[in-house]
Amino acid sequence: MASNTMKRKIGAEEAEEGFLLVEKAWLPKLPAPGTPFQLTVGKSTLKTKIQESGPCHCREPEHVHYRIALPLMNPEMGRTASLRVIKDDKLVLEYE
Repeated sequence: MASNTMKRKIGAEEAEEGFLLVEKAWLPKLPAPGTPFQLTVGKSTLKTKIQESGPCHCREPEHVHYRIALPLMNPEMGRTASLRVIKDDKLVLEYE
């Protein structure tokens, strides 16, 4: 997998609430949490941002999760999402 691509299978919570979890290792490649950016999904462009969860205890120690809000995009559980960084911080989301 190319270093400019993050792939993950969409989970039930992501599908129900309309977001994509972002791996912490990927944060340095993306706009800072809370900073609006344009995301290309198919032929559509979406203005979104990375959001921090509140404190989480799904495993210790306490930590936060990061996610990209995908309003009206309806990600499907079980599909694989590929988030690619193109030059000039352009971000593209594709589903397999």
